[in-house]
Amino acid sequence: GALKFLFFSDNGYFNKFDEINALSYATESYPPNISNNSLRQWRQKNGFGVNLSQQVMPNVGFFLRGGFNNGRYETVDYTDMNQTMTGGLVFFGELWDRPDDKIGFAGAISGISGSFARYLSLGGIASFVGDGGLSYTQEKNLETFYKWHINDYLEMTADYQLMINPGYNLVRGPINLFGLRLRAEFWH
Repeated sequence: GALKFLFFSDNGYFNKFDEINALSYATESYPPNISNNSLRQWRQKNGFGVNLSQQVMPNVGFFLRGGFNNGRYETVDYTDMNQTMTGGLVFFGELWDRPDDKIGFAGAISGISGSFARYLSLGGIASFVGDGGLSYTQEKNLETFYKWHINDYLEMTADYQLMINPGYNLVRGPINLFGLRLRAEFWH
């Protein structure tokens, strides 16, 4: 098994959601404007993550991942998420005489901070979420995949995801997503 930790800090001129929300209320100007440079200050957005993976029996493994960031400031990279928990199982092809194949199942629950949710409920738009009004709830995702090893140079993965409350919005979804990936390796 393996246990990994991640600590990060984004530094820069960021707006604070509570300040943007307060200005929007004070001026009765909606939606709030996250690109308002008059409120930007040099700030630090810290976060951490943990990843645990473990073989539970031959050819069966599980993983558990979690992450958190302070969520008070605008998103600067990666995704509009302030806390997440993910877990899943992976079965290796030795179990069905296809040693290079894999099948997996996972679930995730993600959320955002209270000040971020208030910003979105006022009609704010973030880097990746926001559609004019928010009925906040956690976003939930279920996923399964099958990776088929075609030969030493080619793999294909079929993927299905069920997203419940996408964009943290109670009135959105569920959504069914289907994916197909083809991976070619030109030298082996």
